[in-house]
Amino acid sequence: MESGPLLSYSPRDSTSEDQERIRRIFWSCYILESDYLAELSNLPLSGIARIESSVPLPGAGYSTHSTAQEEEQSSLETGASLDDKRFPGIVKELDHQLDE
Repeated sequence: MESGPLLSYSPRDSTSEDQERIRRIFWSCYILESDYLAELSNLPLSGIARIESSVPLPGAGYSTHSTAQEEEQSSLETGASLDDKRFPGIVKELDHQLDE
């Protein structure tokens, strides 16, 4: 699979936010493939590693949630292990999700 065309494709009405989303999707796929290959060495390569050096890393100022409260509660932004004060809230949310 060739990933380059998707990353170089930029429609006329594409915003910088759209480009940031594409970069984040690329890096998520790259990390997942790297993890899978580390565990399962016989998997075929997708070719994504050939272009990883040409794709910028995601920016830090990208908002992934519609409200500040959702962003605060998200463990995707800074990680649960980085802030001990947030850990009880994350445990409560995970417990709630399990109960559902």
